[in-house]
Amino acid sequence: VTGLAFSSTGRELAVATPARGVVVFDLTTGAERAALRTDFARRDRADAVAYSADGRWLAGACGASSAVRVWDAATLAETLRVSGQGRVFRSLALSPDGRTLAAGTLDGTLFVWQVESGEEVMCDKIDGRLVHFLRYTADGSTLIAVTDSGLVQHWNVGRK
Repeated sequence: VTGLAFSSTGRELAVATPARGVVVFDLTTGAERAALRTDFARRDRADAVAYSADGRWLAGACGASSAVRVWDAATLAETLRVSGQGRVFRSLALSPDGRTLAAGTLDGTLFVWQVESGEEVMCDKIDGRLVHFLRYTADGSTLIAVTDSGLVQHWNVGRK
């Protein structure tokens, strides 16, 4: 297991796996709801997973193929595919309002996209290497990144 995320209702758990992509479980029944592909080409690997706080989106990343996918959390229909231009993704965060998706890479690059359009709204290099954790503050005004060396960096991203 490479990542875990609970839905906003607490009734579903998404698990990033090295062999089956993102596996979604219904916690009320214990049943597997779906296994979602994250890799564009090679295998069903997932390195990171995140739900939006508003419950609308589920995102998964495959570092090896530099791919991020977003699904409608209710229907599990894919709504967005983006690429990290060859960079290896290791962390994800969806803004509290579900409008933006942030992804961090092995080489310290941070991407932010609009979820609805797929438009890249930010690309920045972090002073460090692997972006290990990403989180938005509860009001969505700040994005925080933590690298594997322990460096904490933040961006004022406003209310999107």
